[in-house]
Amino acid sequence: MFKWLKRLFKLALYAALILTTVITLTSSLLGTALSGLLGATAASSKAVPISPLQSELAAERAKNQRLQSSINSHKESVRKMGQQLVSRSRKIAAVTLAELPAGSIPIAGVAVLVAGALWELNQLCQGLYDLESLYADVELDEPVGEDALNSVCHPSLPSLGQTDERKAD
Repeated sequence: MFKWLKRLFKLALYAALILTTVITLTSSLLGTALSGLLGATAASSKAVPISPLQSELAAERAKNQRLQSSINSHKESVRKMGQQLVSRSRKIAAVTLAELPAGSIPIAGVAVLVAGALWELNQLCQGLYDLESLYADVELDEPVGEDALNSVCHPSLPSLGQTDERKAD
């Protein structure tokens, strides 16, 4: 009797396996046929949306793609500004270190220090202009202040008479 139950159990197991295989194949064939049929009708009817939710989803996807492209362009602008800033900072550091020994030369040293200071002011001014273009690229409404641009890019240097008056005070 035990053998008989064992054989019946194996038979039921094989039958269940065959049945699940048939159901799986039938299901996948039916799914393939239906998707092909729906694809053919959607292509022939110019892809009319099935529901309003799909059209809303398509609009949201388009909006997300526009936002992503805007984010990518902003990232590229910031990356470019960062590379320019690093390059400019390295140049300023190298020039500053190079002009230190030359500053100790009696008369020519003063000229080297003045030329270095003017060059550094020019580099700072270029940095502010780059920052202003970065603000425009990332669509910030807050521009670099005119007072900052004027004080760095167009400083008002005292005249010789004004410096003599300061020494007298």
